[in-house]
Amino acid sequence: MADRDRQLAEVRAEGDHQLIEIRTKRDFQIAKLREERDHQVTAMRAERDTLQQEGITSCALAAEVAATNVDADPRPPYYGHRTLWPPWRRRSLRPPWGRSSCQYLPYVTRWDYLATMFTEAITVNAPEKLENIQIPKRASYIRMIMLELSRIASHLLWLGPFMADIGVQTPFFYILREREMIYDLFEAATGMRMMHNYFRIGGVAVDLPYGWIDKCLDFCYYFFPKVTEYERLITRNPIFLKRVEGVGIISREEAIDWSLSGPMLRASGIQWDLRKVDHYECYDELDWEIQWQKEGDSLARYLLRIGEMKESIKIIKQALEVIPGGPYENLEVRRLNKGKDSQWNDFESRFISKKPSPTFELSKQEHYMRVEAPKGELGIFFIGDDNIFPWRWKIRPPAFINLQIPPQLVKRMKLADIMTILGSIDIIMGEVDR
Repeated sequence: MADRDRQLAEVRAEGDHQLIEIRTKRDFQIAKLREERDHQVTAMRAERDTLQQEGITSCALAAEVAATNVDADPRPPYYGHRTLWPPWRRRSLRPPWGRSSCQYLPYVTRWDYLATMFTEAITVNAPEKLENIQIPKRASYIRMIMLELSRIASHLLWLGPFMADIGVQTPFFYILREREMIYDLFEAATGMRMMHNYFRIGGVAVDLPYGWIDKCLDFCYYFFPKVTEYERLITRNPIFLKRVEGVGIISREEAIDWSLSGPMLRASGIQWDLRKVDHYECYDELDWEIQWQKEGDSLARYLLRIGEMKESIKIIKQALEVIPGGPYENLEVRRLNKGKDSQWNDFESRFISKKPSPTFELSKQEHYMRVEAPKGELGIFFIGDDNIFPWRWKIRPPAFINLQIPPQLVKRMKLADIMTILGSIDIIMGEVDR
């Protein structure tokens, strides 16, 4: 009993000693934390007193800090990949999985589903340039008219949601009215309102229907005053100016370093438009000017797109007035040149072959083709291999490239400015995830 009592006493003494050490360390740590806290409180009080002397209250400071963005990390939605690359690249597969350059046309309109004519244009222009295929003059003018109508439709559907993002709802209803008129023109010419499948290698699928040119001219005369109406409603609005002026500024050097294109580039003071640079279609035969701004903020990007809609109307009106007659695709050229006894007059050539055909072979060479889409440079790097399937097909979407700069634009900006900045970039996720 005596030994057990002695052992218990030793254990208790040892436990008490350890408890004292733990409590001592705890008290020391608590004292150190209290000292650091007191130092921070003293510094914060001194800063508050200084700010109060300058007329800024601590509540306003706290609100400003809470509403300021620190950083951003845009992550493209790779989980929603639309698999628009593999069907054309799989030259070892047979249809329906492998697609030739002609068979792939109905799929490309899903990239930028608000400017579908441009995705069709780049899809047919790449094989045409690769094989040096000449298209009839009338087909080139028809393409140009369709492209500019599609540019207006894309800018309209940018303007409405952009204004809604910053708290202005009325323009959204106005732009839908005009956009539906453009879609009526598309439907009359192509049979479809959005996914047209209208362009062909060597021209277009069908000629313009009777009366279409007059209806398109009527739209041009109707739409130009509507753009002026948009400007009266929006441009000088003081609330709108407070939301966009000086927000999301991109300098000339930053625009070049980030490989920006389209309105994002031209709004920063760089007069670069592929319609003037690459001289594709018949743009050089018409009188029009490159729209550009030098401020580089969200307001400059808005003003630039408004100006581009006006210039597109000028281009369409001139093209409609001077559009030549003649064939609308290479098949018609061959048929007319050979006369009535040509094989191109029989049923198989005139009707069956007009559908997307898998027999168009691509020679063994490479080419990069680009067009000036509403959101920027839309390009395709194309490699042929003496096969109906391309060896390489690389898409350069403008929205994906322009999406890389928002982290630099939103730093130290208000959280409410993020919607303004993202809206001014004009991002379409169909191009981003493809």
